[in-house]
Amino acid sequence: MGRQGQGRRPAAAGSSSAAPRRRRPNTDHGQPTNAGRPPETGHSGAQAWRLGAGPQVVPRRGVPHPERVTRARNTTQRTAKGEVWTFGADYNGALGGGDASWLSSPRRVAAPIAAALAADGGAVAVAAGGTFAAARTAAGSVLVWGRLGPATPAAAPFARVALPRGVAVRGMAAGQQHLLMTDGARVWAVGRWLDAAGDEAGAACASAPCELLALPGGAGVARVAAGAHASAAVTDDGGLWLWGRLLDEQHGHGLLRRAGSAAASAGAPAPVDWRWAGFGGATPRRVEELGARVRDVALGGWHALVLTD
Repeated sequence: MGRQGQGRRPAAAGSSSAAPRRRRPNTDHGQPTNAGRPPETGHSGAQAWRLGAGPQVVPRRGVPHPERVTRARNTTQRTAKGEVWTFGADYNGALGGGDASWLSSPRRVAAPIAAALAADGGAVAVAAGGTFAAARTAAGSVLVWGRLGPATPAAAPFARVALPRGVAVRGMAAGQQHLLMTDGARVWAVGRWLDAAGDEAGAACASAPCELLALPGGAGVARVAAGAHASAAVTDDGGLWLWGRLLDEQHGHGLLRRAGSAAASAGAPAPVDWRWAGFGGATPRRVEELGARVRDVALGGWHALVLTD
């Protein structure tokens, strides 16, 4: 049998003999698939990129997976060389420059951002918020781009967070409208953050970040975490500090009703202390009732997960 006939199924009786329809390449949005070729990593063919249901990084054996953070509509990732690449929906400049509103394959951030990152030794961590992204550099500085409340000037491609002289950021986390940063002793924020009731509790621009937490007794901050509108810090001694809007009384009662709570459905007050520090607030408070040493925390839109000893 000739080469053209290999692998072709015979047509069933009564079926159309027309050739099967060919799928059109996925180049409807942004750059064509070959325009999003990934950066070199020092290994030939170290990474492969696959499109279809959605862009995916397919690492080859022996090559570390680049750091990647994904929000609802876009993805920001860092390579082993300290470059930052993005794809997805470019809401308010969150993809870091360019003229495409949607990228179906990864593209390196615009030249001004890429040059600033390279000048500080490259990116060592990335974070993605609702309409912004950020990168922490090897020098301990933080660059933000997109829309982050008053943090990034509209006409500028990015903003450098002006932390106090000598401060090197060791960790950061992004919420919907705010970015947290820590040097291991204090926590700063830029953007806009809320209190437990959903009212604005504070705002800060990149040129004047707001110090939100300085632990008593010289205790250290091991890591920070951010939900949509909530923030948390885990301390070196296993403590947990939480603030912002995690769950307020109005929405809490609604959740209880939908969950089938008889007491809440009847209008009786639920046995919940809505003033508890674990539900958030305008300022950081220590959550005392966990009864174990905290190792890590993750915040969602309305809930928190805590890892303890």
